Amino acid sequence: MIIVIDANILFSAIITPNGKIAEILGHPSLGAARITCHFLVQELNKHVSKIIRAAKRSEESVMDDISGYLKYIQI
Repeated sequence: MIIVIDANILFSAIITPNGKIAEILGHPSLGAARITCHFLVQELNKHVSKIIRAAKRSEESVMDDISGYLKYIQI
């Protein structure tokens, strides 16, 4: 199975780290390939300050989550 990740899904996982979407995206042994296009990374860079405000967490915590999700997603 292949899961295509768009920016809204990843943003949701970052903002709500204890939610179902975050659980699915961050699960290392998920039996599905997670893929996205390079535009997702551009969108992350463009909106990172808004994401940090919406997440109500420190920048370091949010950036750790972003790098954690991106290591499981094939771009």
